[in-house]
Amino acid sequence: YKIVLFFQLFHSLARFVIYNLILYLRQQAKYIKHYINLWKEFKIIKVKFYIFLANLKKHENALITGKTNRY
Repeated sequence: YKIVLFFQLFHSLARFVIYNLILYLRQQAKYIKHYINLWKEFKIIKVKFYIFLANLKKHENALITGKTNRY
């Protein structure tokens, strides 16, 4: 009788742990997705920044050479 009770307790505990683990993993997946999106955004920003720097260089060169045409 005690063994059956223990087994039921163990079963419910295992189910509880598995349920929480699944919830936790789903949460983590959300965070991981969020970080991936952040990283993608960061890369896009980096590229835009490099383009901006290149344009700045063009402007500098244009100013040095005295040309007024932009881009």
